[in-house]
Amino acid sequence: MGTMPASEGIVAVKFNCSEDGVPSQVQLYKTSGHGDLDRATVRAVERIATLHPLPRGVGHDQQYIVRVLFANSEGYAQRNMTRLREDAARSNAWVGRSGATTAMLELVPPKG
Repeated sequence: MGTMPASEGIVAVKFNCSEDGVPSQVQLYKTSGHGDLDRATVRAVERIATLHPLPRGVGHDQQYIVRVLFANSEGYAQRNMTRLREDAARSNAWVGRSGATTAMLELVPPKG
């Protein structure tokens, strides 16, 4: 019997930044449909040591949503990156209207 492929999906977690820079009120915002991916993403956000310094124009009352893509193939990753970019553009449209000058997305390639 072969091994099951690892789960794939997109997880969204929302949180705030406490006064000391630690993520607070961390909660699952949108499930991937795979509990293992959802839990791993929530744990990763909870383990962020600090969000400080915050970008200019962003306060501690700002809500953050992080979306994490788990992919086992280049094709799956490419198809879903397009969707993630579109979601990010919609979600971050307020940045241009508010006069804020900083928005950031960091993509880290898998080890291997």
